Amino acid sequence: MRDFVTDPALQQALINGAMFPDGGYPLGDPYAEIAHWEPFQNAYRDWIIAEFEMPWTGEAATHVAFLLGMAAHGMADQLYDSLFMERSRQEDTEDGWGENFDLATDVVTMARLGPVEAPEHWLPARQWVDIYQSEYQHTVS
Repeated sequence: MRDFVTDPALQQALINGAMFPDGGYPLGDPYAEIAHWEPFQNAYRDWIIAEFEMPWTGEAATHVAFLLGMAAHGMADQLYDSLFMERSRQEDTEDGWGENFDLATDVVTMARLGPVEAPEHWLPARQWVDIYQSEYQHTVS
């Protein structure tokens, strides 16, 4: 697993997968919220299994890396929410709590981290049209 997730050929897909679940919020499209959760990720996994034979190399490995990035994003969100959101509710004023909590934390984190290089764009969008349509009756705007 370590060799797989540290493979330089897969880094862009892994990073894009980790970023993707938050991508729709600025656009006002709920596809991002849908992609945060296991049912969507399971449907994507099932598509990978149906489309490619093991061992997963080449294009298949890129899809698996993207999926692992999405899963990592979800685990990080759940850990963050369980550790810090409740603590913020206890310690911060009401003005500091609400829907902007995640966004505010992202802004502070990036201000401290500084500029980062954006990954090359890679998104399995064509494969997801069917998943969004068949599983969620959703058309991404």
